[in-house]
Amino acid sequence: MSIQNIIDNSVSIAIGRTKIASSTLSRNGRYKTGLIPGNQPFLFVISHKPLTPYADARATIEEIDRLDTVFSEQIDIGTTNTNLNWITAYQGDLSTSDLGNIALTTTYAGNSIDIDLTNVTGAVSADYVFKAGDFIQFDNGYKYPYTVTQDLQYGAGGTVTLTLNRPIIEQDSYTINGGKGLLVGPACVWQVKMLEKPTYNILPGRFVEFDGDFSLIEVVED
Repeated sequence: MSIQNIIDNSVSIAIGRTKIASSTLSRNGRYKTGLIPGNQPFLFVISHKPLTPYADARATIEEIDRLDTVFSEQIDIGTTNTNLNWITAYQGDLSTSDLGNIALTTTYAGNSIDIDLTNVTGAVSADYVFKAGDFIQFDNGYKYPYTVTQDLQYGAGGTVTLTLNRPIIEQDSYTINGGKGLLVGPACVWQVKMLEKPTYNILPGRFVEFDGDFSLIEVVED
């Protein structure tokens, strides 16, 4: 869990989710932008804390060197280090048990999916099921997290549409159906690979520090 250790001991985490677009300027002065369809992978830039006892870091360094920029690792933000859970914390009003009662449906297109709230019994119409910025992920082995882009109230319950930050990614051997639910907040995980791996300096006093940031990209395989 070397990359996870870097995240858990970070002093800052930068998150990027840039869309791919192309722009042209016509002869009559009109600037046009066209969105190129894509999976919009998450990008992370992690700054590790300045000094770590060398004895504590040796196993992490060894695993980082094994992974290098070749192999991927699963990471979370806020589960293995609960001090970071405010970054991905759920903002809505549902209880943990009612979040577990949300069911997916087979209706989805683009960046929208219908969810079934029929078994959510502890909510009232004014409650927020999700708020913009909440992290969600389909459960039972689905690889890709999303963020919610619009506040969603419970209303009359039943089936409602959830709008996400990027198009829903099809995954081999995974079927989105009514038997699946949602992971929410710190329970979401990413499969990432290092784009940039800094070297490390061994310092007097038996400390080690990395000479730059770790740059990570979400791996979209299917």
